[in-house]
Amino acid sequence: MFTRSAPKPGVRPLLALTRGLALLGVFLAGMVILAVPASAHQRTQFGSASASRVTLADRGHPGGGGRPGGRPGRPGRPGGGGGPGGAAVSPTISPAAAQIRYTTDPFHTPCDSGNFCAMVWDPTLPFGGYKVFDLFACHQYHLYNWFAGPSGGFYNNAQVDNVRVTFYDVGQNVIRSFTATGVGTQDWTPVEWIRNCG
Repeated sequence: MFTRSAPKPGVRPLLALTRGLALLGVFLAGMVILAVPASAHQRTQFGSASASRVTLADRGHPGGGGRPGGRPGRPGRPGGGGGPGGAAVSPTISPAAAQIRYTTDPFHTPCDSGNFCAMVWDPTLPFGGYKVFDLFACHQYHLYNWFAGPSGGFYNNAQVDNVRVTFYDVGQNVIRSFTATGVGTQDWTPVEWIRNCG
């Protein structure tokens, strides 16, 4: 049978201090978790390609928020909600991207052949990175809460056969139009729409 011997003099206070510090650490960790709960987006960001849900109010449709007079606009812009100066909001796109990924290195983020991959700073990510939207289907995509991050914005055009990509502002004026493939930079702040084909 195992018998426990009494601790040596001076060891008992050290054991009590060690246990006290361990309990304090557990208590503080619990307080941090309670004080900074993850948003629904952060809880699902790695489990689903369509991690966030966009409502009519988010899209800026008439009767659903957006700009005065029902003009389409994206939240975070004048007349919208969120974005710089307000609460952090994750960038979104409509219609949905073929895939959504995350990166901290936009210059070395691959893009599958046939896709146009747009990389935008996402202020809601705990590691401070970029949200990557893989655009495969031919659409004119509406952007929401897209802003230049600390290093700007990026894209990787991996489309084949000289497919034209065009960026438009809120008035449908062309900001940039190109067929060149590879990685490039783009300030997403003035861009309201991306057309990834013709």
